[in-house]
Amino acid sequence: MKLYLKIFLQKFFSALPNGEKLNYQLQKKITKTLPISDSDFIKKTETAQFHLENYKKYSSSDTLPKNYYEFGAGYDLVIPITMSLLGVSNIRCIDVRELAFPDLLNDTIKRFQKFKKDLNFNFSIPAEIPEFTYENFTSVLKDYFDIEYIAPLDARDTRIADSSIDFIVSKQLWSIFRKKC
Repeated sequence: MKLYLKIFLQKFFSALPNGEKLNYQLQKKITKTLPISDSDFIKKTETAQFHLENYKKYSSSDTLPKNYYEFGAGYDLVIPITMSLLGVSNIRCIDVRELAFPDLLNDTIKRFQKFKKDLNFNFSIPAEIPEFTYENFTSVLKDYFDIEYIAPLDARDTRIADSSIDFIVSKQLWSIFRKKC
């Protein structure tokens, strides 16, 4: 039943102008599901590591992907930022609407700093990284994490050249499959 309610609400918010902002406020202030919990943050970093390990395992190349693409990147970009910290470069993330929120991006960075010793990989976040704002978040993502965040953009029409992407991820699809299985 909860799944049907979630689907209905997502469809409802999608039909409203700026519905993604209303949905964000609902999740932040009413359901309190944003920002995500510490355990969900760690699970997301582990998911990114799992995806990258599988890429290395099944890829014909033993190097990191040169062109990473994620559609449905979401609010906090934990997975693409993890990929960047794992050494993946040229990361392109798209959303059908602009869903990344600067306060959640700042929360993501703080959690990487908080859990640095608890995560199963070595990384460093530049000390001079500026705080994310609506005015700078795309440039900070690009300059510090090599993440190009593009929204709004429909994944059905990206105009990306054929055979130019090494690694594609969609966390939203994985989370739906994981819950159903």
